[in-house]
Amino acid sequence: MTTNLLQSNSAIQKTSIKIFLILLSVMMVCTIQGFSQTSIAWQKSIGTEYADKAISVFQDLNGNTVVVGQEPHMDFTGNIRDYMMLTKLDPNGNQIWKTYHDVALETFSLPVDYAVGKHFYIEEFGDTLLNLIITIDGRTLQYRVRDQTGDYYFYEELPAPVVDINILNEKAYATVLCSFQQSCYGPDSLIVQSFDPTPDDSTFNTIEWTFAIKQNLRTAPIQGHYDFNVQDIKMDTDGSVYLLVQIERWDFQFCTDCGDAFIDAWCEIFKFDKEGVLVENINLKTAKAVV
Repeated sequence: MTTNLLQSNSAIQKTSIKIFLILLSVMMVCTIQGFSQTSIAWQKSIGTEYADKAISVFQDLNGNTVVVGQEPHMDFTGNIRDYMMLTKLDPNGNQIWKTYHDVALETFSLPVDYAVGKHFYIEEFGDTLLNLIITIDGRTLQYRVRDQTGDYYFYEELPAPVVDINILNEKAYATVLCSFQQSCYGPDSLIVQSFDPTPDDSTFNTIEWTFAIKQNLRTAPIQGHYDFNVQDIKMDTDGSVYLLVQIERWDFQFCTDCGDAFIDAWCEIFKFDKEGVLVENINLKTAKAVV
């Protein structure tokens, strides 16, 4: 009987130890989660009871928060349809202003969906302007609103959605043009341009410089071409321009009803000085895949 009692006490001790270890593990997990949980300084609801969409959130030049969204809103005829919504909140979450924009009407476009890309701040005639890159109906627009109020200011067409804009509204952009426009078949041409809104000469030419990699139309016995996929473009404080582009190499197959054969793909960074001269280009990676 003494032996049975000792075995029973031993079993109880083992069970107690297991329960203690389980409780200790749970307490450690809760403690870790408590320390790692992000502290929310404030939160604010800025939408409506309709089907809203959030597009982007970023900070302005003074640390305020700007929210870009899409909300159903009443137009001048009384109908409800999607508008672009902009609002600015101070660091404590208080609303500074909130505006609605009928982008399609203001830019003389069809009332179709649009996409909002990068944002930039520029100074123009004493005003600070928020610039949004908007693509709508196949067009790329530099859409501007007043930073103090969020009211619509102006827009202009851009040749490409891949663009960088500094505080003086100087731009650098890159685009890819098809060498055979009618069917858009053939090698691409890569065009890089720098834009100055205040030219010094009397010709009012705002294009500072243009760099192009142009490929001729493919005719026998010429074979092979490159496809360009522009990724990003940036200007530095010295006026140099950096372009990130993916390049694909294709070879033509001489056979009936044959397409092109993919040969290689890689990414390159092109650097241009402020005069538009190609300083260097760096191959970032090579992924060889022979078909």
